[in-house]
Amino acid sequence: MTTSVWGGIDRTGPERVVSGMIETGSLLFGLGFSLLVYFSSIRKAEIPWFKKAFYFLISFIGITGMVFLSGILVAHALRKRGWL
Repeated sequence: MTTSVWGGIDRTGPERVVSGMIETGSLLFGLGFSLLVYFSSIRKAEIPWFKKAFYFLISFIGITGMVFLSGILVAHALRKRGWL
């Protein structure tokens, strides 16, 4: 770790890689879970295709975004505490 020009600590190396892995893992988990929701409930529903597309889009953005944001917040909290 080196000091940056703004006075903070420049996090390069293993700390940044692990936090990136947490964020990427949460993104992939969110994508997988939203696809699971689509295949298990939205696709089987007896509704018109445009409603299915709308429900898929809303659930895809909502689920993936919330899980990804959680991963970002967890990685940030771990970096803030110095555990990462």
